[in-house]
Amino acid sequence: MHLKHLIEKLRHAPNDPDRARELAQLAFMEWLGALPGDASFPVAAMTTFDGMRRAAEQSEATAEFRALLVEAVRVSPMPLALPLRPSRRGGRRARRVPF
Repeated sequence: MHLKHLIEKLRHAPNDPDRARELAQLAFMEWLGALPGDASFPVAAMTTFDGMRRAAEQSEATAEFRALLVEAVRVSPMPLALPLRPSRRGGRRARRVPF
């Protein structure tokens, strides 16, 4: 439902190239914020990219949005492996030591 709403907003955007890019960036941030926390970003981006194929032919803003999806997948960083090791604070004496 959220994607359909974004597509409609972009499809009715003015065809000014600068404004289309700006609206596509705003829509990208809105789309990114609506992703579930456990979603795979590349999978979600490519699913959205495929779902907007027809809309991209109708509006410059939707074409820009699709271009942003491709660019984001291309340069997206890999998740960092940051294992948390349990550490001992040192008891009562270590807690009282000023930083």
